[in-house]
Amino acid sequence: MRNEEINKNELHNDPEFKEIWDLSANYTYTESDQNDQAWSKFKAEIQPKAKLRVSYSRLLAYAAVVSIFLLSGIVLYNMNQYSKEHPLASTQNTTAGEFKEFKLPDGSIITMNGASSVSYELTANARKIKLSGQAHFEVAPNKSAPFSIVTPKGTVTVLGTGFDVIAYPNKEMSVSVNHGKVKVQHDNKEVILTKGMCAITNKLDLNKVEMDSTSVVWRGEFIEFNNANLSKVCTTLENKYNVQFENSNTQNLQFTGKFKQNASLGEICNVINTALKINLTRKPAK
Repeated sequence: MRNEEINKNELHNDPEFKEIWDLSANYTYTESDQNDQAWSKFKAEIQPKAKLRVSYSRLLAYAAVVSIFLLSGIVLYNMNQYSKEHPLASTQNTTAGEFKEFKLPDGSIITMNGASSVSYELTANARKIKLSGQAHFEVAPNKSAPFSIVTPKGTVTVLGTGFDVIAYPNKEMSVSVNHGKVKVQHDNKEVILTKGMCAITNKLDLNKVEMDSTSVVWRGEFIEFNNANLSKVCTTLENKYNVQFENSNTQNLQFTGKFKQNASLGEICNVINTALKINLTRKPAK
């Protein structure tokens, strides 16, 4: 009986056994390999080596190596199948005034403005995003898994990489492309946007215009306004802080200023009121 026992230390000290063990560790199983094919491939790699003097204990040891090799391949295959059939899904939210950036499992980066919600579902064949609010997307390339953003006002399909989407409830949707290309669909209309272009919904219509990319910067450490019209300043603050102003369109004024992302709405309004000699009034919350 003792002759049939396997002494692990002796086996691992055996240079011939160690050679086979190392070969199995370096072998990479791929999803396309079937078990029979995988074993044939592994066997072909060790055949050129010198023939081993085979004992019963060594046969058991080799069988153990092969079992580990096959089992690891089966586990990897099942894990890949699971990821295809069971999508990765999650939801990210921001409160009024909050600013958040996070990375998706596929490497894409989403930057969210205040009072926004992003839900995503990732599979091997598709990357689907649901957006309410405002977010900037830097999309990791993957031709086999298209990246699309669904909003209540339309759908944006990624054909490039960097763009902004504004889709707050009770407001029209706008899509601005920083670089690359996207397709925007609204009802029965669709437009293709390239760098520097913007699409805006208007009830049943979808219009393509040139993007104003310099007057407002809402991403990064600061919110920046560069000779921005008062109406655009107020829209930016309404989106971030989930408020509405009474008199944002009454005067043709421009404002330049820079504020930290965590600045309060009151602090920002005080600066604007002082600089432009106005009195911005918030509408009562409904």
